[in-house]
Amino acid sequence: MTRWLRRAALAVVVLTWIGLLVSYRALPDEVPTHFAMSGTVDGWGPKRSLLALGGVLTGLTVGMAGLSRAPQLFNYPVAIRPENAQALYRESERMMVWVTLAIAAFFPLLVLSSTSAMNMGVPIMLCIVAALAATGVGISRIIAAAR
Repeated sequence: MTRWLRRAALAVVVLTWIGLLVSYRALPDEVPTHFAMSGTVDGWGPKRSLLALGGVLTGLTVGMAGLSRAPQLFNYPVAIRPENAQALYRESERMMVWVTLAIAAFFPLLVLSSTSAMNMGVPIMLCIVAALAATGVGISRIIAAAR
């Protein structure tokens, strides 16, 4: 399942880039770049800022997807022993993949917020909560797997 979730995260990024690049010429020169907690626009910037943000989120998603494949490189809050190593690595990979998916879902929501009149404040906050929840649940599962 982690393999498919990793692929889904990367597919979301690719599809978002395709949509952004196809619609880029039609965007106004200035687009919303910052939103208040209520979802109202409180900052504007050049449309190229969407490309920079997309680059950062793409790098983060691809990097996390790649790193999730090497859980032996992670810093663990518990001792790794031969009898618990595989369980720890499995739980760590699972946690990283879920966090990666939440970060990947963040990208199209930000693009939609900046390119349309849609208020994506709630879905964006849900992505943040999902990433934090995946981290919390993952750490608790890692600690449980160490026993």
